[in-house]
Amino acid sequence: MPAGSDGAGVLMATVAVLVAVLGLGCALALLWLYRRLGLQRGQLRKALSQLAHSEQQTRDANELLLAKQGVEQAFAELSTYMQGIDQHALVSVTDAAGRILRVNDKFVQTSGHGREELVGQDHSMLNSGYHNHAFFERMWTTIQRGEIWRDVVCNRNEADGLYWVDMAIVPQKDAAGQMARYIAVCVDITEQRRQEDALHYRATHDALTELPNRTLLLERMARTIARARSRQRPVAVYFVNLNRFKQINDGLGRGAGDQVLSEMARRLQDQARGGDTVARLAGDEFVVVSEGLSRSMVEPFGARLQTVLQAPVLLSGEPHVLGGSVGVALFPDHGDDPETLVKRADLAMVQSKSRSDGGVCIFSSEMQDAIDVRVQKEARLREAIVRRELVLHYQPQVDFETGALVSLEALVRWDSPDYGFLMPGKFIGLAEESGLIGAIDTYVVDAACRQMRQWHQQGHGWIRTAVNLAATKFSDPQFKTELHEAMARYGIPPGVLELEVTESLAMRDPDAALVLMHELKELGILLSVDDFGTGYSNLGYLKRFPADRLKVDQSFVRGLLKSPQDRAIVAAVVRLAHNLNMRAIAEGVESEDEAILLYALEVDEIQGYWMARPQPAEAVEKLFDQPMLLDPATFLQREALPVVLLVEDETITRELLEHVLQSFGVRVASAASAEQAMEMFHQHDYAIAVVDHWLPGSSGIELLREIRKRMPHTARVLMTASNDPQVLRDAINIGGVAHFLAKPIDPAVLRNVVHDACWNTAAQRRRTPPPPAG
Repeated sequence: MPAGSDGAGVLMATVAVLVAVLGLGCALALLWLYRRLGLQRGQLRKALSQLAHSEQQTRDANELLLAKQGVEQAFAELSTYMQGIDQHALVSVTDAAGRILRVNDKFVQTSGHGREELVGQDHSMLNSGYHNHAFFERMWTTIQRGEIWRDVVCNRNEADGLYWVDMAIVPQKDAAGQMARYIAVCVDITEQRRQEDALHYRATHDALTELPNRTLLLERMARTIARARSRQRPVAVYFVNLNRFKQINDGLGRGAGDQVLSEMARRLQDQARGGDTVARLAGDEFVVVSEGLSRSMVEPFGARLQTVLQAPVLLSGEPHVLGGSVGVALFPDHGDDPETLVKRADLAMVQSKSRSDGGVCIFSSEMQDAIDVRVQKEARLREAIVRRELVLHYQPQVDFETGALVSLEALVRWDSPDYGFLMPGKFIGLAEESGLIGAIDTYVVDAACRQMRQWHQQGHGWIRTAVNLAATKFSDPQFKTELHEAMARYGIPPGVLELEVTESLAMRDPDAALVLMHELKELGILLSVDDFGTGYSNLGYLKRFPADRLKVDQSFVRGLLKSPQDRAIVAAVVRLAHNLNMRAIAEGVESEDEAILLYALEVDEIQGYWMARPQPAEAVEKLFDQPMLLDPATFLQREALPVVLLVEDETITRELLEHVLQSFGVRVASAASAEQAMEMFHQHDYAIAVVDHWLPGSSGIELLREIRKRMPHTARVLMTASNDPQVLRDAINIGGVAHFLAKPIDPAVLRNVVHDACWNTAAQRRRTPPPPAG
């Protein structure tokens, strides 16, 4: 290329830019034009001269004319193209020292500087400070070797604003081979850069809090770790999870949840030190990365984070306290890459959440061991479904009126060759977290239907069987199809398969639950509402649910003998079930006393360990031939017997008196102290209370006064070895005692006293005279 050719430099620089900006096709077209014609007018003149010479020699004038027109047209195309480049690109020419010799109008317009300001200066007047010294060193090294340099440059205009250009610099040498000038052609890509930056920001930042997201967090952590490694400094990674966020988000709505997240993000940023990174991963999870914290400061800094999260958040003018759980992982102690450190900080956070004090928890290898075991167990559970290691045990449900077995509840177990025989509590939680619960539910329905058909084929008839299903199964669009196919596969008639729907599940989306329940009823499936009373109840929806049974949760059954509140709840649930034309069934019955109380409260059916534990199919089918699993007459007789409250602290004396009293045909509820006795007041409607004078921590007279106040119809008897007249006066005046028994107790006297007291109490209630003692 001839020396001094600005046009050639402009074109070459433009081609370099256009390859990236306008595409390879445009650049190749320009090169074709250049090679076809050359660039300098001298070359064109030479071409025209050659054509003129040819004209003298050729006889075909038309051919010569066409050749001239072709050259002129090509030159016109090139001129037009160069004008387009001049309008589109910023062009500057500098001498070998970098001083500006010429600039085009586009350069002046974009930079905001006048041409006279620019000429004679170097490009440093446009330096934005964005690029470091090494950037420009690389540029000068390249062009001084005579090579074209190309990169994206951020400049500063006269108004102190930034603009971005895609720049190519073409060096040119003179005839002696010395560097003569540099020609720079730039395309303004500021708007493109803004759009790219906006897209990059959205891709690397959380839209709500504007904190770095996981992508940017890991990038920054990689740089922080590399820097810390070279400086031999520690890095602390804090994983923060908000407490009670789900309740706020579900209860008050997403708007309130977003407000909480924004506020908590601000608080965490306020606590961060210079150079720290605060990021939001997802939901209510945040990460704080801090370099250079000494080991002694790791926990205090985490505690500071917890403290600011504990402060109330105002939502619609009302304060709400959430708090947060914080786990920490340290570089290099717990990992040397971002992913590992975040995962291990997360594990520590989970440990923090499970601790009673909820304090900051630092990762330990034991936590990783536990998660490794969990991952392995999840893999084995996945295999167990395929290998049919899950088995069903069946627990009888018995009708109080007939004493007969009326249905079974199918309960899944895992018979694992690695972990042994596991109850649901050992693997259902894992199944829910790992997404395997749906497959297990499908397995259980199929296995229960298959077993029902087998019993039917063995001549036992169709045994009604209930199965529990997870919440996720009810939202599965294939759920109804799976049920229909299972029933068809095994020929299950209507009214045999029952599904237990938990109250909390039904109330999560009651309208959807109502629709689904009606669809299930159309398939002939029975429904029961399980765990009733333990969650949020909406009686307006409950009355519309087409359920067949209402299950009293075992937590209330367990408290029947101790809590008057539990007894009142059970009574209310039973009445509610009957008023809604449902049968009431109580689960978790573990003693005869509980069964007697449930019978008195008019529960229809019971199940529990007192009658039968869950058993394999081959064991439970032995019960099918028994006409009764319990005798209703027992409950009728026991319900009619009067109950005596016996309070005696000496074990031998108490057991002897229990035996004597039971021989009289009464039921005995005994206690060893006044405190224990008062806890039993609500358990029965006592006909008589027989109380020892001397009791640990209280006198028998004080207890009798409490009985007189709270159970006025109960006859009161004091056992005492004292002859002190004051004791007798206090017993009569304070305790309202009707009878005294002198120790040691004479069984015959005790019998007469109990008989008279019981019948007097009954007569007082029924207003009928007592019969003579027999």
